[in-house]
Amino acid sequence: MQSPLVRMRTSFLNVLKLDPEDRLLIDYTLSLVVANYIKDTVDLVWGWIEGPSGSGKTEVIRTLKAWPLCVFKSELTPQSLASGTNTDDGEDPSLLRDLDGKILVFKDFTTQSGERDDKVAKIMSTLRGAWDGFYNKHSGSQGGREYTAKFGVISCITGVIDAFADENQQLGERLLIFRVGKKYKNHSESADKLLGILDSLGNKKQWRRELTDITTNILNETVDLGIDVSAEEREYSKATFGETTGSALSGL
Repeated sequence: MQSPLVRMRTSFLNVLKLDPEDRLLIDYTLSLVVANYIKDTVDLVWGWIEGPSGSGKTEVIRTLKAWPLCVFKSELTPQSLASGTNTDDGEDPSLLRDLDGKILVFKDFTTQSGERDDKVAKIMSTLRGAWDGFYNKHSGSQGGREYTAKFGVISCITGVIDAFADENQQLGERLLIFRVGKKYKNHSESADKLLGILDSLGNKKQWRRELTDITTNILNETVDLGIDVSAEEREYSKATFGETTGSALSGL
């Protein structure tokens, strides 16, 4: 019987024309989700997926949309993460209230990263403060507010990641980066990939739905909100991936 990860790889590669060196994108994406639900894990796992348009990153991320524990956002403001005011009906609209136990997903963070430096810096500061699962904020109108939320983050971004990371170093040590679409292609390789993309356009709606269903089923099968990682699995992970990687692939 094939493992969930092998089934997911097979399904995706039947449709997406990923270069061999980019196929780990499938493993990486699934691992970013699952790693945040390993039982007794202390540190959260947040990651960037960096690559040019057409590299496949968006299509892979899109398949997470139907899984109920993934929260997709196109754009944030500093106030949307942790608000200092209430809505008209007296509710706190802060996004952090609703993120505990979930995965925050940015399908394209590129536009957000290009906004005013002070706005982006405030968003990054709030995320940095929330990374350990606890964040508090004081405002003149509402006083002190405290949020307890442990959540994962997955962000897609284009080639501005290096400049962005340099300017926002406070999150650098908290975010993994996976780069796709970096291999130089000659004319023949580019033409072959383009033909493959054109072939898939006719039934794009269908295969997107199928890949989304497969991803949802695999996540439901793999994530039980309390994955136990055995001592043997921890030792194997340590020997294979190093001390700090953890067992993100356990059970896959």
